Amino acid sequence: MDFAAGIIGAGAWGTAIAQSIALTGQKTLIWCYEESTLKSINKEKVNPFLPNTPLAETIEASQSFKDIAEACKTIFIAVPAQYYTETLSQLNSHITSEHQIIICSKGFRPSDGALLSDVIEEVFKEKPSIGVLSGPAFAKELAAGKPCMLSLSSKCSTLINTVNNVLSYEKLRIYYNEDIIGSQISASLKNIIAIAAGIADTMQLGESVKAAIICRGLKETERYSLAYGGMSETIFGLAGLGDTVLTANSTTSRNYLFGCYLGEGLTTKEALEKVEGYVEGINTARIVTTKSLSQGIDLAIISAVDGIIQGDVSAERVVEFLMQRPRTHELD
Repeated sequence: MDFAAGIIGAGAWGTAIAQSIALTGQKTLIWCYEESTLKSINKEKVNPFLPNTPLAETIEASQSFKDIAEACKTIFIAVPAQYYTETLSQLNSHITSEHQIIICSKGFRPSDGALLSDVIEEVFKEKPSIGVLSGPAFAKELAAGKPCMLSLSSKCSTLINTVNNVLSYEKLRIYYNEDIIGSQISASLKNIIAIAAGIADTMQLGESVKAAIICRGLKETERYSLAYGGMSETIFGLAGLGDTVLTANSTTSRNYLFGCYLGEGLTTKEALEKVEGYVEGINTARIVTTKSLSQGIDLAIISAVDGIIQGDVSAERVVEFLMQRPRTHELD
């Protein structure tokens, strides 16, 4: 049996995608950084990053970029955003224009805030088709085969059809659009909104406040996305509204949980020590706040979250500031 797709990144999300493909009866080859993870997947069919989820026999692991690129023309990239340039540089010599690359990571390149699709365009000598897979789904639920809905963004109809075939089982429904920019920005900024929601919940500000944070946070996401060529409609679809509602309401989300600890009065360092795994919203808040200030984009909630993370302002002072802002038209 040939491999239906390759996965670069054997964390929880990459493994969940591999497991989803396996649920269709197809084979998947997943790239692992750690030797121990490789052995665990191949010998025990268990990934330490996604415990309590027995992996399908059709999932195989490798540490060779060459093997994955040669065996799979469809490749999902699920490494953290901060490792994109390094990872893609190692993958570069094995990629052809016939490959289809699907971005599954959320965030921007830390050094300059570049979209991950732009990093792909920059690093790869050959130009593959590009797509973005996002939407409201926790890795453990997707891997367990629970019903999920995701969004696939691409300007290439062939890529969309391929992904639909690769991920074609009855409990996973995929909607598609062409807004690669808006999908990436939505998927990234929702982590900042989740941090804000966690802060508000721990401060016991009430459900009404959290609803307002989500709503106005999405408006700020729309402003930022439009400035970079994204579409408003995408912000209020699965990649934006859908993923934000999920992430801002559950301690399964590392970003929300991190926000809860900040709301308790812990410093960023102290909060990080209590959260297992990488909190994407920290770097994203810094990047977006810096870029928005330089371009005159009004992102009051996002900037306030960044201020709390940086230790520049207390959560209590932020609440006062946001409530005292000049009243304005809701759609502005």
